[in-house]
Amino acid sequence: MNPNETQQIEIVVQRGYHPNRPSLVAGTPARVTFVRREAGGCSREVVFPTLGIRRELPQDVPVTIDLPAQPAGTIAFTCGMNMMRGAIPVVPA
Repeated sequence: MNPNETQQIEIVVQRGYHPNRPSLVAGTPARVTFVRREAGGCSREVVFPTLGIRRELPQDVPVTIDLPAQPAGTIAFTCGMNMMRGAIPVVPA
């Protein structure tokens, strides 16, 4: 993947994250869009603890989070209550 391109992922929030382990390629910026399809309280926000990112997720409104290029590893994300969990494996280019 060209490091000047932006990777794109869409994650649907409905009784969990779907997909809950989408992958990215290391060294390339990414745009992750969350679409919350439920009214449950736990899914009202998404948190990327290691990146210091916390975003509200209004129901049926896409919320896009731009991530800078990441090294290989795993980026965890959770709901605001830390009950729903997902992770983004970042694989070497």
